[in-house]
Amino acid sequence: MSWEVSILYWIQETLRGPVMDYINFGLTYLAEKGIVPILVCLILIAMKKTRKIGIFCAVVLAASALVNSVIIKNIVCRPRPYTSNTILHPLVLMKDYSFPSGHTCAAFAIFFGLKDFVDKKYAIILCVLACLVAFSRMYLGVHYPTDVLCGALVAFITYLVVKKLMPEQKPE
Repeated sequence: MSWEVSILYWIQETLRGPVMDYINFGLTYLAEKGIVPILVCLILIAMKKTRKIGIFCAVVLAASALVNSVIIKNIVCRPRPYTSNTILHPLVLMKDYSFPSGHTCAAFAIFFGLKDFVDKKYAIILCVLACLVAFSRMYLGVHYPTDVLCGALVAFITYLVVKKLMPEQKPE
């Protein structure tokens, strides 16, 4: 058994239960189809005071999604953990590929997009939320640990590129 399957099996056998299921379904929903991250961007764009921040976040989110879910996922074509490991029992079934995690990428894209513009305490909260979304993907049994790590990495690299290309978006 690989180290990644061992981690997922440990989560499945040790942490799962009705309360944790409820919490992790809620956490994963925060990045479901990018709905909440998109809403955050739209709300920021709608207000004149935060419009530039909203546009910056939207660009980071869109670019991350493109790189992560359109390009990398379709090049790597990694199957979901439960398709080749019969000891793993997912709580949801997914039809697309596993690597990298789109939910994790979206959650971290919003964190990175906002972190330079909010107080440190809010940035920490956003980072913790992004990490919890990433963990929820493993908890639900639909991603390997490297899927979520690389989803976060894609968001970070995309954020750095967008920040370089949009220098006027620096906090005032």
